[in-house]
Amino acid sequence: MKWLQLTVPISSQIEDACVNRVHELGATAVFTDSSPDGSVLSLHGIFPLEANRQSIEQDVKTYLASLRDLGFEVPDQEFIVQEIDEGKYLYQWKEFFQPLHFADTLVVEPVWDQGHALPGEKALRIDPGMAFGTGQHFTTRFCLQWICEHKDRLGSLADIGCGSGILSIAASLLGVGRVVALDFDPAAMRAAQKSVEINNVQGNILLIAADVLSLPLRDSFDAVIANLHTSLLLQAKEALESLLAPGASLVLTGIGYARQQEILDRYSSLSLQKIHKDPQKEWVGIWYTK
Repeated sequence: MKWLQLTVPISSQIEDACVNRVHELGATAVFTDSSPDGSVLSLHGIFPLEANRQSIEQDVKTYLASLRDLGFEVPDQEFIVQEIDEGKYLYQWKEFFQPLHFADTLVVEPVWDQGHALPGEKALRIDPGMAFGTGQHFTTRFCLQWICEHKDRLGSLADIGCGSGILSIAASLLGVGRVVALDFDPAAMRAAQKSVEINNVQGNILLIAADVLSLPLRDSFDAVIANLHTSLLLQAKEALESLLAPGASLVLTGIGYARQQEILDRYSSLSLQKIHKDPQKEWVGIWYTK
């Protein structure tokens, strides 16, 4: 299977901003590496082969120019977009994926490098594949941190836009008794099923292939987490709110920094608990209660 790989020479000054930007363009995985002598830092974004190559190239060109105009250090070397085999991607991913720890409660580690759980931590193991959601991105980290901090009062959770299933699996491993994971993308559903099996939580998670705007769910949950694009969150307000039990939490992310006020206005009928902002001012996570 082939994919598109974007490779961009960057400086450490713009690393976080560029990682977020490439995620926003639709990359299913993003990682960085450096030359042996440390003189060249490169960002790699992996896209489906059918992604609009010309649009990606134009956006990256414009974004780098804007960073340069703002006075940031942007290398002169040209970026490239090329086709790669999946095997090459997986080799690169294995080289640079690092275990991630959350709230002294959970560690996310790759299947090829296990054993990083500290005392009191549950181990969540992933085989990245190509589905969004490995714990590396701000939006996923925000949701994982929230689950870890609130797990003791959650009896049920709905994961809307589940991607690789990482949030549902985290909730299940941490003791949430009833978990439903929903996504519209068949590739995400396949990846989620694989992740569920790797972590041996098949009996705890119900996977549903469906669109958030036509939810087949009629149950209510103690928490609903929706990691979706801003425009979809705006459309799905009634559908998401219908899943909330009295006093339940709604956690929203995938929100572009510049569009957070639209979400705040749209969801104003709920009780705002916290706004968590990406330090690079690219993304926002918001926690509400009903």
